[in-house]
Amino acid sequence: METPDRYARPGTTLTTSQIISNIENEQQRVQNEKNINAEKAKQQKALQEAVREFDVLTTAKKARYVELAGLETSLRNLYTAYGPPPYTGGEQSNLNNAITNINAMKSAIATLTSRINTAETLKKSIQNQLISASATEAKKVLDKTKPVVKNGKNNGSTPIKPAGTETAPPPKNPPLPPYTYNAPMVQSAYFRDNAPQGTTASSSVSGPGNYPDARNAFGTASETAKGTIQMSRKFQDSTQFYNKKEISNQDLTMYGFKFLYNPNEVSMGWGIAEGFNPEVIQSGADGGFGTIGAGLFQSTIDFTLLLNRIGDMSYLDSNGLISPSINPYPNNFNTAEDLQMIYKKGTMYDLEYLFRTLNGPSAIYDSGLNGRTADRGYLTGAMVELHLGDGLRYQVRVGNISINHTLFNDRMVPLVSNVQISCHRYVDIPVGGDR
Repeated sequence: METPDRYARPGTTLTTSQIISNIENEQQRVQNEKNINAEKAKQQKALQEAVREFDVLTTAKKARYVELAGLETSLRNLYTAYGPPPYTGGEQSNLNNAITNINAMKSAIATLTSRINTAETLKKSIQNQLISASATEAKKVLDKTKPVVKNGKNNGSTPIKPAGTETAPPPKNPPLPPYTYNAPMVQSAYFRDNAPQGTTASSSVSGPGNYPDARNAFGTASETAKGTIQMSRKFQDSTQFYNKKEISNQDLTMYGFKFLYNPNEVSMGWGIAEGFNPEVIQSGADGGFGTIGAGLFQSTIDFTLLLNRIGDMSYLDSNGLISPSINPYPNNFNTAEDLQMIYKKGTMYDLEYLFRTLNGPSAIYDSGLNGRTADRGYLTGAMVELHLGDGLRYQVRVGNISINHTLFNDRMVPLVSNVQISCHRYVDIPVGGDR
């Protein structure tokens, strides 16, 4: 009889069926992950195409309105030149042709409007699917970390091991949803496309910008050159807020704050890093204490922003748009909750998105005085992305915000505000998965 190997671990021998089952399970897991990633990539591509379609149709509609205005002017000129009826045969023919052209242009605009609404619906549907998939995957990750217990005993699916004998694998964070930004100003607050500022610049200088991520701003001629402060995906990926025991109060939204106007001046300063070694932090060998050391950085970025919500008040009431048929916002922006907030808060609506960005994740709470808000009366100092220009992109924390309201309406809602923002630089280190 063979003597058992005294150094062999008991209970580790697998049967052939078990080995085959393990291999097949792993292959199935890998295939499922590939399918999920492929579907996610497909949805993201579909979202980009929907946004592109929306932009093309919106631009075409604006061009048709310009052509319609020209046709209406031509009709008025003919009517003025011919005077009141009766008309000669040639005059009547010219008038009929002008009216036919106007009606055809109105029909084309109506068709474009319908296609724009379809594209907007598709865009929102895909965004909701991506957000829903992110939340579902987050819940799966959380559920896997919870042992199943019945009557005070483990059910056997998650073996309980003595403390100190098991090392938990690092949690896999779920994918983060697209960014959600504050609403643009009304269209009349921006330069016209054919204004001198628009015809002499290589990229658009006015408009809200349609990019889903500020890292795409400034880089191409089609993107509006607008500054942005947005949550850092690098910071969100490294936090543990996805791995809490309960997710009912978590807000998985990636918030961003788009500037309404770019700052006239940006002040930047560099200082010596005292009390710690930034090279150690940059190498990643600090063990995660870079956030603590960030308070010792002396490099700063300061600028002042102008917020303007004067034009919005002519189109809004407590329910949103006064007339749903008249939408003054670029790209047909029409989110009732946001428009109601603009009517109630004015420029503090934009600051609300800034606070959601700076105090996130899960920054919104129920205030006893102001309802649901992210303005907690303080800043958490979370790392955010600051995009001031194509070559001015930084990882920062906002250390101070000072607001000066200069114009109010009859409800004492601030309509014009100057916002002074002071930022402290982080060491911008690349990490795995950084885009």
